[in-house]
Amino acid sequence: MSSSVQLLILAGGLYCFSLLVAFLLQRGLKKFGKRPFAIPYDRLPIGIAIALLVVTAGVLASGNEAMANDLAVMAYYLLVLGVFLLFIDFIREQRRVKRTFNSKNAVNYPNSEEVGNHPNSKDAANHLKSKLPNSGPPNG
Repeated sequence: MSSSVQLLILAGGLYCFSLLVAFLLQRGLKKFGKRPFAIPYDRLPIGIAIALLVVTAGVLASGNEAMANDLAVMAYYLLVLGVFLLFIDFIREQRRVKRTFNSKNAVNYPNSEEVGNHPNSKDAANHLKSKLPNSGPPNG
């Protein structure tokens, strides 16, 4: 197994461990009657990566360049994971907003057959046109 795969597995393990710690901390706060906090699952790997980069700078300053390189690669993998999770969160939010917008602003426009079969088809067509936004040239 190559060292980059080992570092990737280690970075994933570090992320899972941090999720476990955050979950246990949240559960402990509930037990003592304190208000629990929201766990930012999508931002957690980015925070871990930044902390890891600070540790990497200290390790590099102490002279252990090989270990500093490994920590920097692990931080990179965590940043990639964080950006991927943020992208997924962005897509979910866009879908939620679109779904909410479509359900609140839905207007039932009659189709052309319903307008043509209406006893007062001219009135129905005028009513339909009044609901549509102006598509003509601006007055000016």
